[in-house]
Order: sequence, then C-alpha cells, then structure tokens
Amino acid sequence: MNGAITSRAEILATDKAAEPLHADICTLKPALDLRDNYFSVFGMEPACDIDLAQLSATYRSLQQLVHPDRFTRECDRTQRMAQQQAALVNTAYNTLKLPLARAQYLLELAGQHREPETTLRDPAFLMEQMSLRERLEESAGNLAALDALLADVTKARDSYWRDFAAAWQSQDWQHAQLQVDKLQFASKLAHEIDERQARLLDD
Repeated sequence: MNGAITSRAEILATDKAAEPLHADICTLKPALDLRDNYFSVFGMEPACDIDLAQLSATYRSLQQLVHPDRFTRECDRTQRMAQQQAALVNTAYNTLKLPLARAQYLLELAGQHREPETTLRDPAFLMEQMSLRERLEESAGNLAALDALLADVTKARDSYWRDFAAAWQSQDWQHAQLQVDKLQFASKLAHEIDERQARLLDD
C-alpha cells in the first residue's frame, strides 16, 4: 500500500518537474511592429476610402493572434508584448473604421497638426449650423422631423467627406483641414439627433 502511494507521489513530482517554468515560456513573436502606422497594421496603404469588410476581417484575425488571454501562462515579456500589440490593433481599428477619425489620422500622417485653439472661420457654414440646431430644437419631440433633419445632416456630412478626399488626394492641406472641421460639426450633430430619437423611442 505504501509502495503505491510513493509511486503516485513520484509520478506527480515527475510531471510537475517536466512542466516548463512560467517565466521560461515565451512563444509570442513580434507579429506587429509597434512603429507601424494604423493602415500598415491591417496590410493597407493610407487612403480615404478603405474596404471596411476587409478591415473587420483582419481585425478579428489579429485579435485572435495577439489577444492577451492566450498568453496568461507565459512569461512577462510575452504578456507585455501581447498587451501592446492588442492595444495597437484596437486603436488602429477604432480609428480607421470611422470616416472622421480616419480623416484626422490621415492629416496626422501627412504632418498636418492643427492647433487646439484654432477656430473655424467660415461664416456661411456657421450660420448653416445655427439653422440646423434651431431645427433640432424645434423637432425635439417629432420623430419624422428628426429623421428628415438627420437625412440632411448625413447628406452634408457625405459631401464634406468627398471634399476632404479630393483635398487629401491633391495635398491641399488647408482645404482638407477645413473639411475635417466641418465633419466634426456634422458628426456631433448627427450623434445628438440619434440620442434624441433614442429617448423618444424609449418613452
């Protein structure tokens, strides 16, 4: 009986000794260069219009490749690398999937940095924004009116995007930045309209 117990203990001890130490397991290779731009992370060239389906598919593949949960039993270096690469993948994806964020990043790649205190100087555009906001207040409790307003804002936003793409292509950075500013206004207003509609539907 004692021999059986000793034998089992020896087997357990042998198995434990055969397991690699936590600090010695480093299997994750640097699949991504943390210095890459966000487009390169997804195997794309910098562009205004990108294949969103390809972006999403590559994102899912990269998530599976570098997700930190896959490396919880491995060395600190591997875990740290996985966290850094996963953070890069997430940030790159969230930037490129949205036209406004993508446009801002394209300007950043081109070395065009806008000063935070800079204000948009386009009186006609600003008057138009005031008019749209008046419509938002007047349409606050009317879903049909909010739908019509959102359609107009979306149409304007699409126009600003096309103008940005043309300016970016021709490297007219001043005009490109102006369109990004307009995109910011339109995107913010569209978000507020969505919120108003959601509140009405919840009531």
